[in-house]
Amino acid sequence: MTTTRTFFSYRFATLALAAASGAPTLAAPVYIPHVSDFYQHQQSLQAIWPTVPATPYPGPPAAAPAAAGYANGNWWEPDGGWCRTTAWVNAIYSWDARGKEGLFDRSERPGAPAADMNKTWLERFAYCNEELAIASGGLPGVGGGCATPPHILAYAAAAGYGATTIDTYKWDAVNKEVDRETPAGDVKAGKKFENIIRKFITRPNQPSIVIQINDAANPNPAWWWSGSFHALTIAGVDDVTERLYWSDPNNTPYGQNWGVPFPATDPVPVGAAHYDSGFLGLDGRTFITGNYTGAQIEKMWVMRVPTPGAAALLGFAALALARRKRD
Repeated sequence: MTTTRTFFSYRFATLALAAASGAPTLAAPVYIPHVSDFYQHQQSLQAIWPTVPATPYPGPPAAAPAAAGYANGNWWEPDGGWCRTTAWVNAIYSWDARGKEGLFDRSERPGAPAADMNKTWLERFAYCNEELAIASGGLPGVGGGCATPPHILAYAAAAGYGATTIDTYKWDAVNKEVDRETPAGDVKAGKKFENIIRKFITRPNQPSIVIQINDAANPNPAWWWSGSFHALTIAGVDDVTERLYWSDPNNTPYGQNWGVPFPATDPVPVGAAHYDSGFLGLDGRTFITGNYTGAQIEKMWVMRVPTPGAAALLGFAALALARRKRD
């Protein structure tokens, strides 16, 4: 409790000083545009056969389809959840809505067949989630279905966005810092995930951010993922109070959870009303409020989707600059 009091004392002291000095402050949270809040069990057997209390996996497994589809029926979910896959789909939807057409909505791709036309958002989500799960090895008896950066990069390339990049940041427990993975080895990126996240969100050209959390330091058996991990998609931050907002693939403020999938009549779950929120502690990685109090960020992925051709233009510009320096 001492840590929490100190944390909030610091937050509000900072606000008071800013107000007294007349320093400018943001009036509202800054959101990454169009981050969706899709539900990882939307078509799973767990979602349509509720019990009281809710019965987690294992449930009767559905058969895996040969390929993704808009109406394949129940999902198979061999490992009991696709939180990271759906967290990535929430990021992919954001990029599609920001103008990277065809990443989520296949009807926007050149030469799209008639079968991709006139689908609801639920059908498009089903297709995208299944495609990533299958590509990630999600088959009954095999496991998997949990998307990783190579799967996302391959998916983006197939949609025409081969210049997509994903940077991986991870907690370095030895040096108590956040490292960024590079081909030459890990390099220090900062002391706190919180500061890195805020920097990305409050500057132009916002990326998508997916985080992975665990409860290794503060086990909580009440969480279905206790002892494993959970994934969230960052949706925004308040640069004054430092409140963090995220899209949770397992539940939404609208009540989607075990046995409560989105009805077909619902609009696309995008916007502040769908996000959860809370604060990180002074270490910049431990949740001290919100649904996952005590959980810690262990890994973070930062995704950027350049406009097709942008990478080539940058390459030409760099080449021209190098030639100018030689002249």
